[in-house]
Amino acid sequence: MGGNVFTNRLTPRMPPSIYIPTRDRCHAILSQYYTHISTPLEAPEKTSFGDIDILVHGPLTPGIPLKDLGAALNAAAKILPRTENPEANFAIPWPSSVERDEAAETTDALELRDGQSRFIQVDVLALPTPTAFHFLSFTHAHSGLFTLLGPSLRQAGLILTPTSLALRIPSIEAHRRRGSTLPLTSNPSAILDFLGLERERYWTRFESVEGMFEYVASSRLFTTRAREEGEEEEEKVKHRNRRNSRRPLFVRWKEEFLPRVGGEGKYDRLVPSREEVREEAFLTWPPARGLYEAQEREFEAERQLEEVGKLIRDGVPVDVVALGLPLGTRGAAVKGLRRIVVEADETYGVVLPKGVKGDAGWDLEGVERFVREMWMEVGRVGLERGFGRMVEKRQVKEEEGAA
Repeated sequence: MGGNVFTNRLTPRMPPSIYIPTRDRCHAILSQYYTHISTPLEAPEKTSFGDIDILVHGPLTPGIPLKDLGAALNAAAKILPRTENPEANFAIPWPSSVERDEAAETTDALELRDGQSRFIQVDVLALPTPTAFHFLSFTHAHSGLFTLLGPSLRQAGLILTPTSLALRIPSIEAHRRRGSTLPLTSNPSAILDFLGLERERYWTRFESVEGMFEYVASSRLFTTRAREEGEEEEEKVKHRNRRNSRRPLFVRWKEEFLPRVGGEGKYDRLVPSREEVREEAFLTWPPARGLYEAQEREFEAERQLEEVGKLIRDGVPVDVVALGLPLGTRGAAVKGLRRIVVEADETYGVVLPKGVKGDAGWDLEGVERFVREMWMEVGRVGLERGFGRMVEKRQVKEEEGAA
C-alpha cells in the first residue's frame, strides 16, 4: 500500500511460492486479534510481489498495542501509523532454508546481496468500520481495475471516491472540486450491479490480464465509440494519463487492448448518457434526488453570496479621499452595505429595494445598482456610528478613571 519503507533493510520481491504462504500465515496470526482480515485480490499475471498488504477491522480486544502485533508476526522492525501514512509497517524475516533456496532461483538476483539478511514488508491498515473494510477490499482488488474503468465512469457522471460510488454535480464541478460529488453507496454488490459488472467474477482473481480487460469492457458504461469531453475535463484526463502511463497494466490497456477491440468493432455500442445515468441513480437510491438538488441549491446560494460580496467591494471606490470624503468611508460603506444586503439590517435608514433579494436568491444587477446609488450614504452613516462608539468608549474610560 505504501511502497518500500524499510530503506535500511533488504526486502527483495517475493515469488508466489514465498508470497502466498507468508500472506496466509500472517492472516492466521492476525485472526487472533481481529474479526476481519483481508488482502485485496492481486493483479493477474503477477510473478513477484513487493510487499504484503493486509486490511483489518474489528479488534477482539479494544486498543490492541501494535507492539503485540509486531511480536506475534515476529517482526524485526516496525513503523507505527502516522498522519501521512495511517498503516503500520512490519519487517518480518524471510522464510529460511529450503524456501530461501527456492526464492533465490526465482527472485531478481540483483536484489540479493550475499551475507545480508532478507525481510518481507507487511503493511497492516486498520479500518474503523465494516463498511470501510469491505469498500477498501473492493476498490483495491485487482490492482488497477477501476483505473481502467475511470474514463467510462467520468463520461457517465460518476466517480469512485475513497469512500463510495458518487455522482458528480456539474453545476458545482465547473467552479470547484470540493463538495461537487454526492455519495450513492459504499456497498460493493450494489456498485457492481449499477455498473453492469458480474459480482461473482469480480471476487475471483483473474488468470490473465486479457481476462481482466474483457471484464472491464463488459460494463454497460464502457464503449469504444468516441465521446466528446469538455476542455477542462480533457486537461484532467491528460494529467491522469500522464500519471498512469508508467503503469504496465495501463500501457497494455491503452496501447494493445483498446486499439485491437476498436479495430474489430467490438464494444462499439451506445451507452447511457450522463443525464440518463443520473436518473437511474435517483431511481436506484431514491433519497439521492433530494440530496442532489439540495446540494445544488446550497452551492448556488453560497456562490451568489460570494458574488454579492464582490459586487459590494468592487462597487465602492478605493480612493474616497480623492472624492473629498473621510478616509474611513470605504470601510464603513462596505461593512454597512453587507449588513443591509446580506443580513437585512434596516438600522442604517436605508432599505434594500423589494425584489433584489428573493427566495431564489439575489438579483445581482439590482445589488450592483443599489451599491452604486447608496454606498456614499451608507458610508456616512457608518462613520457617524463609529465616531459615536468611539466617544462612548472614551467617556466610559474617563468615568472609570475618575472613580
